Amino acid sequence: RVWDTNGMYNGTPGMLEDAASMEIGQAVWNDHNYIKMQFIGITDHKGNEIYEGDIIKGFKQMYIPSWDGSQSASDNHYVELDEEEIGIVVHQTKGFKSEFVIQSLHEDKHFTFHEISRIEVIGTVHKNPELLNGQAASFLKEQTVM
Repeated sequence: RVWDTNGMYNGTPGMLEDAASMEIGQAVWNDHNYIKMQFIGITDHKGNEIYEGDIIKGFKQMYIPSWDGSQSASDNHYVELDEEEIGIVVHQTKGFKSEFVIQSLHEDKHFTFHEISRIEVIGTVHKNPELLNGQAASFLKEQTVM
């Protein structure tokens, strides 16, 4: 999915949902007037695909280890907290680790997708900048520098 910043394809700025399979696919990927939004490989709790640059909301959750101290996958227990979180899906690289995380709009912190439950896509930074509480300009500036 890509955001057409100048409306070059259909006349007005907007989202091209399936640009990779469209006849303009190759031109889109090589043109700087399009902002690429990568599918991160998961869906929200309503079945909507989540892309880089999506604005999501959910609830913080905390990991509770098993009583016996084991680390088996079946013993992963998370408790949902009564704290709603709204953030932007961003790509983060630290050392050799590269992953998609949720950049909080409430605090200067990133959350992993294990730390947030009931994730729901509520918009994108391009279509819904009003959801970012005035933080859209700084986020969009970061994206165009990359």
